[in-house]
Amino acid sequence: MIMDEGDRIGLIVGIIFAALIILWIIIRETIDRKRRQCSQCKKKGALEEIDRQKIKSWTTYGTIHEKKPVLDNKGKETGNYIDTSREITELHTLYEIKMKCKYCGYEENRTDEEIKQNR
Repeated sequence: MIMDEGDRIGLIVGIIFAALIILWIIIRETIDRKRRQCSQCKKKGALEEIDRQKIKSWTTYGTIHEKKPVLDNKGKETGNYIDTSREITELHTLYEIKMKCKYCGYEENRTDEEIKQNR
């Protein structure tokens, strides 16, 4: 089978894209295993979540200011800008997570904050 120049470029782009996806998965798994490392026996990926309790919740409010360009009938920018603002609300929730090592049975507590934005 003979490949022309366009087929070769498409194949190379596909291989690079697949390699980047595989690299991203490997990095994500490595970071996750390091995050779940037992502080007692030092084994990576050993901690498992056994309980999660909500400690507290709070809400923060803010305003985002933006400048949007004014467009003419053809969709081109006219050089003028409109100042706009919008309110943003964030709901913060703090959790205490009880984790247990699946190898040595060591238990430790960690905290995690979850932030949800309402725009």
